[in-house]
Order: sequence, then C-alpha cells, then structure tokens
Amino acid sequence: MSKRVLPFLLLTAVCGIANGATLLVTVDGQFSSSDTTGPLVAPNGLFALTFGVEPNPTPLSGTVTSLGFDVPIEAISYRLNNAPIIVTPAEIRFNTLSNGGLFDVTFGSGLNTTEFDFQGAQAFSGTTSAPRFSTGAFALSSWTYSDPAGNFDSQTPASATVLITPAPEPSSIILILSGLVALIATSFRKSIWSR
Repeated sequence: MSKRVLPFLLLTAVCGIANGATLLVTVDGQFSSSDTTGPLVAPNGLFALTFGVEPNPTPLSGTVTSLGFDVPIEAISYRLNNAPIIVTPAEIRFNTLSNGGLFDVTFGSGLNTTEFDFQGAQAFSGTTSAPRFSTGAFALSSWTYSDPAGNFDSQTPASATVLITPAPEPSSIILILSGLVALIATSFRKSIWSR
C-alpha cells in the first residue's frame, strides 16, 4: 500500500463514520441448550440484534411514563447463528434504571408475543419525555427471552455490554468506497509502471 494513500484512506473512513446522525444499538448472546427451535431461537444458538435510534428521539406518542418510553423502529437487523432473519418488532422500549435499565424488544402481540428483555445500565440521559442517546458501551447484567412455543431463557452473562455506535451515512459509504477505489487505482498504476 502506498504510504501517501494509506493516511488518506484512514482519514476518509474515520470522517465518514463520524458523520452518522443515527446511532446503532447492538447486543448479542447465546440461547440455552434446552430451547426448542423457533423463528428467532435455536438450541445453543448465537443471536445478534441491531437497530437504529436517533441521538435525540421523540418518544412515540402515548408511551412515555416515569419508567420508560418507546422509540420509533429504525433499521433493525436480527441474526441467528449468523443467518439474517427478516423480522420487525412491534415495540422497542427503553427503561430507566429503576425499571431494570436498557431496553425491551417485543415481536408480535397477544398470545403470539415474543420478547427480549435486556437489563443493566440506563442507556439514555435526560428524561423519559426528552431522552438523549450517546455512544458507548453499557453494562448488560441479564437478559431474558420468551416466546409462544414455551421457550424461556434467563441469562446473566459475565462482562457483557450493549454497544451504541454511530451509523455511517449512505454518503459516507460512498466517500469510503471512493477512497478505496483511489487506493486500488494508485497501487495498480504503480505495479504497471514498475515493470
């Protein structure tokens, strides 16, 4: 790699990622061996859940209490054993520390409800009616999963965290790809001329 192009590429990547207005909330874990296979669960299955949230979201109307609030659902991704599962939650609710902290994700409704409940640190500052999210790692003390098939997991992972990170904007991805193309073109040109 050219020593002149490498700093340009690194700067492009850092600047591109730092411009993201949406934040990504990411959590992962492993189901127990006693679970039965279902749409979102597998015995000993590894899951990863990511969704977007605005840094200063407007909570959904009618959801704000002293214990928490619901956020609009943005850019959700769920993977089970590294395979993407297409699913849209009915609700994502952030909780105050006095209500267990972190957040709940609910899929479906009524008797068909599947729910993750992640407890630990409070992931937002401000009030439940005017919350503010910032990037960081938030301690995850426990999580539960339940579904209509009778699966119920209750896990207390050691040293687990929920990450909130900036999401790259689409224009940032173009900028990063442009830098990569410039790097490849420069390397290719140098290898042709050095023959």
